[in-house]
Parts: sequence; structure tokens; C-alpha cells
Amino acid sequence: IFIENQHFFYAPLLRCIRGACFRGVQVLCLLPGQPLGPVRHAKTQSEAHIAGELVEAPRYHEDWLALAELGECEEFTLAFVAANDGQGGYRHVYVHSKVCVVDAEWMTSGSANIVDLSFDKDHTELNVQVFGRTVCSQFLSALLAKHSGSDQLENRAGSCTEIEGGITDVGVCGEQGLRLLSSVARKNADRWAAGAKLEGHVV
Repeated sequence: IFIENQHFFYAPLLRCIRGACFRGVQVLCLLPGQPLGPVRHAKTQSEAHIAGELVEAPRYHEDWLALAELGECEEFTLAFVAANDGQGGYRHVYVHSKVCVVDAEWMTSGSANIVDLSFDKDHTELNVQVFGRTVCSQFLSALLAKHSGSDQLENRAGSCTEIEGGITDVGVCGEQGLRLLSSVARKNADRWAAGAKLEGHVV
């Protein structure tokens, strides 16, 4: 499962994804590394409630708990997107996408965030669904290629064939591609903390 979304705070869905992870499904989710102020405030409120400083559970408390539970799953990777700042360092890229691809056979994209308001009957959202391996696998492989930072993969993103060297060792569509990019993101977390050069664009 590949997810790229501005928000990821809807407990019912997060717990379904957690169940999938326990069944061995690989999940990679890209979110903004520097979320909006209301998101940071919601996290602060949830932490205050856990610490006993806030009696009433805040609105998104259950969602934060579900995200924390999901973070314990080995098959789940939460990452952000970074780009070269042109001065020898990196900057955060704000994720505003609303994309999900499952099994390289189903995908959705549109306006809906993974948050309660997007599922509220009084809010309008519009997403398209696409069924079919040809289109979905090409779309997924193009996304993984872009985030990997590999020119080779970008040039051959739709082919899903093996390419020698580095991150191009395996085809980039499907579970192998997700596992590979998830591994790169985890290694990049250490590189980011050390101020070292990143591989690709996910941290």
C-alpha cells in the first residue's frame, strides 16, 4: 500500500491499515514533514491529555493513538519528502497530494484527505478510482522512481523491469519497490539527522 496525503488522522482507517501490516502487507505513507499548525496543536493536546494535564480527550486523541499503534508495526513506514535547497542542504517539501495505490491494481486520487472532515456528509470531496494493473502499476512505479531520485528509474518507470545498480536492483512496481523505498527512507532518517547526503527524496 502506497499512501501520499496531506493528513493521516482517521482512526478507523489507520486501524484497518494496522491489521493489514500484521498480515504482512508493506505500507509506505508520505506526509508533510512540517505539518500545519492545527495538526501540531492537536498532537500537543493529545500529549497533554495522556499526561493528565487535560481532562477531556481532545477531538483527535483517538487518531493520534491509532497512529502511534501503527508506528509499532515493522511493515509500516512513515516518511516525508525533502529536496535539495541549492545551498548544500535540504528543505522540506510540503505534501499536498491525496493518493493511494493498493497492490498496484487499484488507486485513488482527488481532494480527500485522510481525516474525519473529508468523510463528513456535510463536506464535499471528489476522488477518482482506477482499477487495472497496467495503469496502476505504471503510476506507482513512476511515483517510486520520482521519490527514489533515480534518473534510470524515471526513464523506465512504466516498464517494471530489473535495472542493475543501487536502488534499481529490482522492478519498482509492487511490494519490492515499496520495501526498497521504505528501506531508503529509514536510512535517510539517520543521514538527515547527521546532515549527510540523502539518497533520493524520502526521509
